Amino acid sequence: MRRKTFLLITLLCLVVLSGAAFAGFPEEYIIRGTVLDSVKNEGIQDVNVFLRGYVIGTTTDKNGKFRLGIRSDQKDDTLVFRHIAYREKVLPISYFNNSRSVYLLKWNIPLGKVEVKTTRKNYKYPQEITNSISIIDIADFNSKGYIDVADMLMADQSVIIDENSNGEKTISVRGSNEDEVMILYDGIKLNDNFDNIFDVSLIDPSGIEQVNIIKGNNLAGVGGNGSSATINFIPKIEQDYLLSLHQRMGTYNSGDWGVNLYKNLFGLKLFAGMKKTGMEQNYDDESNTNYSSIKQTGANETVNVSYDFKQQHKSQGISHTIRAHYLKNKKTYNNYRDSDELSKKNEIYSAKYLGSFGKFGEINISASNQVLNEEYLYQKADSSDGHNVNDNTVQLNCEYNLLKDYFNVYAAYKSEESLLDFCGGDEYSNLLPDNDGSRFLRHRNEYSATLSYISDSESGAFHLDNMQFSLFFDRVEDQFPSNLEAGFIPETKKHGWHNTSYMFSSQFCGGNDNILFKSHFNYSVSCKIPTLYQQLSAMLYPLGRNVGNGLLTEQKTNHELGISVYGNLSESSETIQTEASLIIFHSAYQNKFRMMQKSGTPIMVMDNYNDADIYGMETYLAADLYKMLGANLAYIYYIIPDKAAFPFKPEKKLTANLTFSLKGFSIDCIAYQESEQVGWIINRISNTGEMKLQEIILKEYNNIDVHIKQSINIWRLDGYLSLSGRNIINKTQVLDGIAIRDRRFYITFGVNI
Repeated sequence: MRRKTFLLITLLCLVVLSGAAFAGFPEEYIIRGTVLDSVKNEGIQDVNVFLRGYVIGTTTDKNGKFRLGIRSDQKDDTLVFRHIAYREKVLPISYFNNSRSVYLLKWNIPLGKVEVKTTRKNYKYPQEITNSISIIDIADFNSKGYIDVADMLMADQSVIIDENSNGEKTISVRGSNEDEVMILYDGIKLNDNFDNIFDVSLIDPSGIEQVNIIKGNNLAGVGGNGSSATINFIPKIEQDYLLSLHQRMGTYNSGDWGVNLYKNLFGLKLFAGMKKTGMEQNYDDESNTNYSSIKQTGANETVNVSYDFKQQHKSQGISHTIRAHYLKNKKTYNNYRDSDELSKKNEIYSAKYLGSFGKFGEINISASNQVLNEEYLYQKADSSDGHNVNDNTVQLNCEYNLLKDYFNVYAAYKSEESLLDFCGGDEYSNLLPDNDGSRFLRHRNEYSATLSYISDSESGAFHLDNMQFSLFFDRVEDQFPSNLEAGFIPETKKHGWHNTSYMFSSQFCGGNDNILFKSHFNYSVSCKIPTLYQQLSAMLYPLGRNVGNGLLTEQKTNHELGISVYGNLSESSETIQTEASLIIFHSAYQNKFRMMQKSGTPIMVMDNYNDADIYGMETYLAADLYKMLGANLAYIYYIIPDKAAFPFKPEKKLTANLTFSLKGFSIDCIAYQESEQVGWIINRISNTGEMKLQEIILKEYNNIDVHIKQSINIWRLDGYLSLSGRNIINKTQVLDGIAIRDRRFYITFGVNI
């Protein structure tokens, strides 16, 4: 009842706030114009046009046209034209007395590790904007042999994909644990409160426009739970088709098909998508029978809805938008040899209000409900065991952002209420007698604020571009079940946590018409509180220093220094563009969380290992020739003094990408190499409950992917046909008898109507 009341109140607030769209804001002076590419003389979409020193602005439409209303006393001010792919331009308002055209010169883009698109979605991050951000465009995902978005993310230099034998794929960035990476969908958290991890193979990419990888601590936005990276999947609600179909077939009898629909009904934008997948794989060197195979199936349902309230004062920076998302993901896993079964369902409902009130700032309010159901059964020596999980989380998020002169103020409040029903355990544990179900409750309140100084310097000299300070406070109260007994849990069965984190960041830039320099420095101290299940796993499977004491808060101190150089090697920006970057970081942990897998199961056990450090260097080189031929090379090198603190994390990774495209034909070659990985798993538990660990070494791995695509346009149909070869060299990597990296081929075709 409490949850339904909470959601009802939140939705009522969204409706009330949206009514502000009809308030009167008189316009006294109208500016109209068109923003054009200086070389192609074509209109540029999504250019930000705003009045310097005010939160008054608009964006250009698909033809490059804009309309902006200002007060008559602002006619002597200046307008700023800003686009991620072009040089910024500043013009006095008086310019539009005699002209309506504004020409921008294309600038090489500091984005894109897989592909570069100049029309990328301009997603706002009012906090930690100095972080290194990679942008991955998913427009051509379906035309390649990627099984899921995890395969595409692997091409980024800092990302390591951790794949379990049951098909789950999680992300590690800069040597971190998977629970140090926050996964978002349009800014809505996807990480469940069960273990603070999200299986990215559950995401259907067909409704995604791009992926933003914010590396480093995004403190004000996500707190200490995203201390290594934040990955935001940005949905593309407005499509350029009515109906889209695709079919992929390939190795291991695998295949997936999907259908998407889009319709704009009087300003109400509706997108719906459905996808189903399946594959069957035999164990290495075993006969092709149903008794030695693994079968996996998946299903995705996506609904995105958006409505922009129309009002005459929108050109003054007044706008109101309501969005709603529904995601449903299902996965089944059947291991017929080992009699393992896994069924997982994840549902997310969310509603979001985005309001811009001109000089009074911006307000974002969102509410979401995430439901996770997981059933896992595995075979032991002479019996079966497993667990049943039901996790329900309600989240409210309120954000306020105000830009005034040279300062930007950001404040946020988040509230979460999580209910975890867990049934399972281990025969050596008496914490949960007779495997009875146990109910855990968590209530969480988060407060964050950011103050930023933004320079308006137009000097070519190296200068301070912006500087920020962020503060984050986290308060958590856990309610444990009455049948759970542990020495560190009070008699009241309540346990509280509270921590304060902070971050300082700055960015410097400078250059001239042919070269641009950017550098940033970030320093942060963040704290991470274990989830309810992570605490329970430490009780059920105690390791090392946590035996009988429970988990402690992890503290992480991070230093990061980076520099990037962007240049044009010719007078025309249409010929050769280059980019080079170098980032150095150091992360120091206190009470570092370490995740270890129990052999033969997907069960992950958590413990506080020790204090630990990791040092890293990331480099990136790229060149783009005549917009037809592109190449990039990325290399990371990590120094890990104690590898036991960072299990299964490579010290080196090299990726190289070469692309060619001309008149609807494209070829994409990706080569990558990962160094040896060392880790430990829990091999067995002795009769006394002591954990016995086993060292596992994954050898150095390198391979090549090739994707070939041909676009086909017939009448009103836009289609494509593609061939993909994954791991062409065929250096197989085997996990528990299953090849997770071996040679695979796929053919894909699709059509948009």
